[in-house]
Amino acid sequence: MDEAGGTADVVGVSSGAALALQAVASGVKIKKLVLYEPPYLTDGARPRSFEDPKSRLQQLVSASDRAGAVKFFLTDVVGAPRAFVFAMPLLMPNAWKKLKLVAHTLPYDLTILSDRSVLNERSRLISVPTLVLGGEKSPKELRDAVAAVATALPNGRSRFLSDQNHNVSGNALAPVVFEYFGTK
Repeated sequence: MDEAGGTADVVGVSSGAALALQAVASGVKIKKLVLYEPPYLTDGARPRSFEDPKSRLQQLVSASDRAGAVKFFLTDVVGAPRAFVFAMPLLMPNAWKKLKLVAHTLPYDLTILSDRSVLNERSRLISVPTLVLGGEKSPKELRDAVAAVATALPNGRSRFLSDQNHNVSGNALAPVVFEYFGTK
């Protein structure tokens, strides 16, 4: 962006939100930031460790078991109901196909989420105005993560979208993003 002569407004969803935080903390010039449910999950008061799940994902990906990797990630890492995840290939075949196509990137998501310094010692480096969004119907862990991220950032605030969960509708997200960025 420096070469292009400017800054950008950025939207990050899920682990993409965590990646956006890492980018800002590393010096990428961003004017405003919208994050949707960055999954900085905890086990009680402690940050969740992703080392064991990351190792299991790498095994599944190495064995070319993309469906197994997606199922493991959604159920054991994210906490989605097993019945829903096992029905996804039938109920949401297009989404399932897309998830399997990117299954090899899931260990990278856990690498990004393991670095919580952006919520602690590096949070002061993230001074851009940041709107952290979540869905009112999302699991409590994700709603708690939204609040924790907004609280950790010097210019962060949170907001929850009614009738939304982690699989946010573009129709619900877009108006909020455009309003925040000051565009129509």
